[in-house]
Amino acid sequence: MKNRKRNILVLFFLFFYTSAYSKTIYIDKNLKNLNILKESSYILDKESSLNIKHILEKSLEFKSIKTDFLNFGYIFKDTLWVQFTLKNSSKEDILKYLVMNEPNIYILNLYTFNDGDIKKIKNGVFHREKFKKELFFKFPLTLSANEERTFYLEVKPITHSLHFQLNIQSYEVFKEHEISHQLSLTLFFSILIVIFIYNLSIAINSKSDIYYYYAFFLFTIFIHHLSLTGMINYVLPENLEIIRLQGFFPLYYLGVVVIAMFLFVKKFLNLEDYKYLYRPLQLIIATVFLLIIFNSKENYLLYIMTPLAVVFAIYLEIIGIYLFFNTKEKYAKYFVLIWGISLTGMVITMLYYVGVLSKQIPYLFETTILLEIFSFSIILAKQIDQFQKEKMIQDKMLQEQSKLASMGEMIQNISHQWRQPLSEINAVMMKIDADYYTKRLTEKTLETNIQRVELLTQHMSDTIESFNNYFKKNKQIEVNCISDTIYKSLKILDTHLKDVRVKMNVNDIINLKIDSQHLIQVMHILLNNSLDIFNHKELIYKKIYITIKKEEDMNIIEVEDNAGGIDENIIEKIFEPYFTTKFKKNGIGIGLYMANMIVTDSLKGAIQVSNTKEGAKFTITI
Repeated sequence: MKNRKRNILVLFFLFFYTSAYSKTIYIDKNLKNLNILKESSYILDKESSLNIKHILEKSLEFKSIKTDFLNFGYIFKDTLWVQFTLKNSSKEDILKYLVMNEPNIYILNLYTFNDGDIKKIKNGVFHREKFKKELFFKFPLTLSANEERTFYLEVKPITHSLHFQLNIQSYEVFKEHEISHQLSLTLFFSILIVIFIYNLSIAINSKSDIYYYYAFFLFTIFIHHLSLTGMINYVLPENLEIIRLQGFFPLYYLGVVVIAMFLFVKKFLNLEDYKYLYRPLQLIIATVFLLIIFNSKENYLLYIMTPLAVVFAIYLEIIGIYLFFNTKEKYAKYFVLIWGISLTGMVITMLYYVGVLSKQIPYLFETTILLEIFSFSIILAKQIDQFQKEKMIQDKMLQEQSKLASMGEMIQNISHQWRQPLSEINAVMMKIDADYYTKRLTEKTLETNIQRVELLTQHMSDTIESFNNYFKKNKQIEVNCISDTIYKSLKILDTHLKDVRVKMNVNDIINLKIDSQHLIQVMHILLNNSLDIFNHKELIYKKIYITIKKEEDMNIIEVEDNAGGIDENIIEKIFEPYFTTKFKKNGIGIGLYMANMIVTDSLKGAIQVSNTKEGAKFTITI
C-alpha cells in the first residue's frame, strides 16, 4: 500500500514537472473548435524506443510547436509524442473531443493521469475494433469544473506519411466537419465511377485499347484514393488482420497507378515510335515493378515509390512538351495542357505527403484529377470520332476496291461464258454461208439456224442480265429465298466451277428480307476463296458443300471445301483488312474482310470460320 502511494506521488510529480513548461489551454462549455498545436509541444522518438513511463521518468524536454499544422513526411519507424495541458475555465463539467484530421494513423494512444493511475485510451487503425463511419479520429475529453490536466498523445503512422492538425471540438462541430468532408469525397468518387463506366462502355463497344487503358487508370486512381482518404474502410470487412494488411498496400496502389498511366500515355502519344523517349519510361516502370516485388512489412518502400512517381509524372510532361514542339504528334498539345493541370495538383500533394510542404491545399488533388479526367474523356471522344470517320473513309475505299476487283472478275467470267456461244454463232454463220454457196440452203435450214442463233444470243443476254443485277443497287429490299439467291451466285461462277463438285443441301426453305446482291457478293467471295486454294494446291478432286438450315431463331448458311483448311496461326486474322495468304501474290487481301463487313453491317449477321477434317468451313448466321 505504501509503495502504491509512493508510485502515485512520483507519477504525479513527473506529470507536474513535464507540464510545468507547457502552456495551459483554457477551454469552456461554449468552445466549438480550437486548434491546439501552437499551445502544445512534442518529442520525436527515433526508432520508437520510448513508452509513456520513459517519457515521464526521464523528464525529456519537449519542443514547442510554432505552427497549427505538423508534417513530418515518411517516418515509418518513429513515434511522435505530443504534450498539451487543458484547463476547464467554467464552473461545470464539460465534454469535448480531441480530433485528429488524418485517417491513416495506425497507432494513436492518448495518456493522462487520473486517480493516481496513468489512463490510456487506444485509437488508430490498428486498435479500431469496428469502423464507425468516421474518417477522423476523436478522443472524448471530460474535465470537471476548474480542472487542469496534462495529456500525452502517442502517434505512430507506420505505413503513411505523418501530417495532421489537432483540434478540440464540440461533438456538433466534429460531425459537421466529418459529414462535409465525406460528402465532398463521395461526390469525387461518384464522378470518378461515372466517368470510369463511360470510358469502359466505349472501350467495350469500340474495342479500342486506349479506352481500356484509360478506364484502367481511372480504376487505379479510385482504389488508391480510397486508401489515401480512409474511405476504403467502408468496403473492407470488419476483420482486424485484413485492416492491418491493407495498411501496407499504398505502395502497390501507387505503383499500379503509375503502370496504368504508362499504358495509356504510350498509346495516346504513340511513344513506341520515339524510342529515345520511350526507353527511360521503360526503366522507370521496371523500377516500379522491382519496388512492388521487394516491398514487405519489414522493408516498406513507399518512401522510394512516392518520389519515383513524381519523377514519372514530370517526365511525362517533358515528353509531351518535346513532342508538341518537335513532332507532328497531333494530340501532344492537349496532353501538355491537361497533364500539366493534373501534374500541378499531383506534385503539390506528393510534396506535402513527403514533408517538403508544410500545409495542404484542401481538395487540390481531387479538383485537378477531375479536370484531367473530364478533359481526357473529351479528347478521347474526339479521337474516337476522328478514328471512326477515317475508318468509314477506309471502308468506303475498300468497298470500291472490292467492287472494282469484282468487276474485273465478272468481265473475265463474261468472257468465259460468251466464248462458247460466240463460237457456236460463228459456226452457224459459217454453215449458212457454206449452204448458200453449195445451193443447200433452204428456208427450213435457214429458220433452224436463225432460231439457234436466237437461243445463243438469249443465253448471252441472260448472262449480262445476271451480272448487271449483281452490280445494281437495290432501291427497295425485298423478301428473297436464300437458296434461290445462292443458285444465282453459283450461276455467275458457272464456268469456274465446271470441274468442282458443288453439293447444296437445303434443309429448310428460308425467306428473308435482305439485299440479295449483298448475299451474292459474300457467296462470290467465299467461293472464289476456295477456288484460289484449289488452284494453288492443284487438287484433282475438288468439293464444295453448301448447307442451308435453321437452328432455333437463327438462319445458317455453311460453305465448306476440301482444300485442307486454314493455318491455325492465321485463322484469327483472315477477316482483317489487307490480310492475305502468301500464295495470293496478286491479291490485295480485302475479300474476306469485305465479306465480314457486308454480313455484319448489311445482313445484320455474323460470319465465322473453322477447320474441319477436310478443309475450311465458313458459317454465316443471320
